[in-house]
Amino acid sequence: MHLVADAAVPAHVRNDLHPFGEPYEAWAAANGRMDKDLNSKLDYKKPYPVDPAIFNRAVHNPTADSMAPSSISALWDQDVYVPGGSPQDGLVGLAEYTNAYFFSEDTLNTNEYPHPNPSDTDILSIDWKNPELVDKQDGKKDLKIYLHHGSTNRRLATISYFLHDCLPPRSCWDYSLYFLDDAVYRDSASLLIPRAVGYCTALLDYFFRDTIEITAGSEGIYSLYNPNDLAGDSGGFRTITLMARNSSAYAGEVMSDGKIELIVKYRVARSDPFVSAYVPASEPLPNIIAPEKYGVRSIPSNGFVELAFDLPGALPKEATDLYLQLVYKGTIGVEKDEVAMGFKDISEPTPYDIFNNMDWVCMSGAWLPAGSPGAMSLADANENGAVDADEWDVFPHRLNNLDVRYSPSSAPLSPPPAHFSIAGLEPGQSYRVFVLGDAYFGSGVSLSSNSPIASFGCIDQSWHSGFPGSTRAYPSVKRQTEWYSTPEECASYGLSPPCEVPRWPRFLTWRGKDGYWALRVHYLRFPYDSVCSLDTLSSTPPDPGQSPCAVQ
Repeated sequence: MHLVADAAVPAHVRNDLHPFGEPYEAWAAANGRMDKDLNSKLDYKKPYPVDPAIFNRAVHNPTADSMAPSSISALWDQDVYVPGGSPQDGLVGLAEYTNAYFFSEDTLNTNEYPHPNPSDTDILSIDWKNPELVDKQDGKKDLKIYLHHGSTNRRLATISYFLHDCLPPRSCWDYSLYFLDDAVYRDSASLLIPRAVGYCTALLDYFFRDTIEITAGSEGIYSLYNPNDLAGDSGGFRTITLMARNSSAYAGEVMSDGKIELIVKYRVARSDPFVSAYVPASEPLPNIIAPEKYGVRSIPSNGFVELAFDLPGALPKEATDLYLQLVYKGTIGVEKDEVAMGFKDISEPTPYDIFNNMDWVCMSGAWLPAGSPGAMSLADANENGAVDADEWDVFPHRLNNLDVRYSPSSAPLSPPPAHFSIAGLEPGQSYRVFVLGDAYFGSGVSLSSNSPIASFGCIDQSWHSGFPGSTRAYPSVKRQTEWYSTPEECASYGLSPPCEVPRWPRFLTWRGKDGYWALRVHYLRFPYDSVCSLDTLSSTPPDPGQSPCAVQ
């Protein structure tokens, strides 16, 4: 990058020897010092735009210059400005541009280079009687005559009045009648510095040109952790599945044969992270690194490929500030041992809860314990002292045979297949798993059934159906610290730049348990237009009392 920037210094591209310093560089260094607000006298903050197509102009093809084997050579030389040729503006090599349009101290009064020459300037139309009033270095004013470049009208050199006597038909072009001063340096810098920044930016972008787009796996999530599976509970997430696509900005950058690895970066919450509050986190922990599981060695650009990784250590459900970095190392286009990376800020572990709320029943706008004398009394329409099969089913029930499937949020799907199944969930019980996803993930639940529990089976005569299946998209948890650098970004949080902003989710309290976007299974309402507020539902399970079936 330093060498590319040097191509924007006339002395470097016009073969000047400057063992004791170079005047233009010294002037730029003195005027380019930044204050505390990152401002300087050289206020050229807008870089010259460099189209990535510039790298297609490199001269390393078989019929051209074999001394420039890399595409980055197009940044300084494209064989556009060659001996006997004319200079060109635009996306030419930076060294070509600087050499053709600017003087250096040692080549100012020589014919060593064909340009700039008198025909490039306004030498024949100079207004000798009206010199410019300019600032001197000592703070005083001075009157000077300047030679301007014809195409840009910028000051190319200050000239001596002796030059007036050297105009055609006489010629003094070879005499020391031309000089460089601060005004010339400033005009030169106004063009050269933006070019230097633009070309250096293009170089940096080129080195990171090969990028990989990452999204959740084909099933809509990166991973599932089910702590209820006691036989297979690994203490956290042990696999990551994702989709990857070669998103490089340059044509021909084919990732055809390479090693693919996943890097997981994270911290760990120092206390329960599944609450609606800030929770301190640890320092970044050692990265988890895993190779691709099935030996995939290419990443296409015309679609996504699914990649799977077995993590050597469990990623805990308390992880925060979670990021994935995908690394490809191998052949990219015609180059060997190249590296491409993809980066994704994925969700933190998101709890997914299923509740069997059938230990309560909503009756006439109030929650009553299912199977309680009060509930049965309201359901006993014929007042025979029992709840008949054709009357309201107000008893507690077991939830049976519920399947859950995850899928992309754009098109949630119902089971089968299922990511996990619940054979049975007793009244008042809940079932929690954790998922890693993007901002949203899709979920579908199957048709489920319910059945009487043993303590009420002898009097629960109702017909038992269940709950229909459903699909929907859910948001994921974000718990991380974000960094902002601009005054506008920090001001929105009442902070000064640079600033750190902790971000945490808002959980919902349900029956004494904090859940994010839980799938809650409710009992039917009696009568059917009855409404009961979830906020008034007690977190304490109802006292079932003595089983009515135990005394029969």
